[in-house]
Amino acid sequence: PIFLFERKVREQLLEAGLQEFLTCDLIGPSLLKLVEADEATTIRVVNPTSIEQSVLRQSLLPGLLQVVKFNVDHQHTDIAGFEIGRRHFKQGE
Repeated sequence: PIFLFERKVREQLLEAGLQEFLTCDLIGPSLLKLVEADEATTIRVVNPTSIEQSVLRQSLLPGLLQVVKFNVDHQHTDIAGFEIGRRHFKQGE
């Protein structure tokens, strides 16, 4: 049921003219600060390839902000999009 719901929402948003953004689940501590994430529920990668990919995201917002910044930096200011993705939280130990 979740898959079918996501597919229907995706189709409707694409038909409305929005572009789908796909961002990485891994973010850096600097982006984590933007969303004021709860440190107790933050999941850190044990052996990250870089510091900017060392934390699993708790919000889609940091990745979307990166997409907007990249586009604005390249003079593409007409941005209309969405993302359907996972967020990650630690439960217990």
